[in-house]
Amino acid sequence: MRGFIEELRRRNVFHVGVAYVVTGWLIVQVADIAADARLVNADADHRIDSVPVRLYCRFSFCT
Repeated sequence: MRGFIEELRRRNVFHVGVAYVVTGWLIVQVADIAADARLVNADADHRIDSVPVRLYCRFSFCT
């Protein structure tokens, strides 16, 4: 198990994981501000809500 953790560190898996979490959080915050400021109409709300999910799926399964 120790070798596995060391390999993850060597490949910067932890840094990339943190970057994905921060980026997802930032996208959610921007979408929330845009929705509160009425920068988008009600029809586009479902598209904004699904952006973090789509990005997660794209980067998790397609790379």
